[in-house]
Amino acid sequence: MKFKILLFLLFNFQCLNSQVTNWGFYDLDSIISVEMPDAVYEFDTIIESNKIYQMYSTINESNFIAQKFYLDNSLDLKLPTSKKELNSFYMDLAEVLNLLISSNEIIESKLIHENIEGYKLSFSDKKNINYQEIILYFLNNNLYIFIYRDANGLNNFNKSKFFNSIEFNQKTDINQYIEKKVPLKFKLFIALIAILILSYIVRFTSKKNTKY
Repeated sequence: MKFKILLFLLFNFQCLNSQVTNWGFYDLDSIISVEMPDAVYEFDTIIESNKIYQMYSTINESNFIAQKFYLDNSLDLKLPTSKKELNSFYMDLAEVLNLLISSNEIIESKLIHENIEGYKLSFSDKKNINYQEIILYFLNNNLYIFIYRDANGLNNFNKSKFFNSIEFNQKTDINQYIEKKVPLKFKLFIALIAILILSYIVRFTSKKNTKY
């Protein structure tokens, strides 16, 4: 429930109007950058102890939004620890978004961009007008959300320019799965087994050398 409330606040945030049509690259953080139309505004806050950073801009009625949302164990959300769980994680997020965003038709699909697995949602109204698309990426405990919406219908040029411009800094350590922590008792057990095996090998070798 807590996570649903946070998403509701994010997706109902209203952008300021801007008529500027120049595009430029902006860093969402050290991992991801994206091209957006000027002027770009920033929104940085903490909601329920969770850090949220957002960049947004508009062209006429079109809104372009890039969000970074840090996820931790305080949320009622199971973070992925494998590729299979990552797919389930994206599908769970899509289910939440479907509840928050009223739409006549929603098309969901997996995507791979620069070897990074993501998830895309496309929303259409009763007139079959595609008015919103959302792309999700989960990286290093952060949920990255890219949104392009226009009530009059999405412009193909703007859509391609925005989503295709998303770049990942491959020089950074990127991880899409949360590493499972091995219990200390298990580590000690493995260490003791290794010591016993090594001790047995040394003892066996020593006896063999003595025999000859």
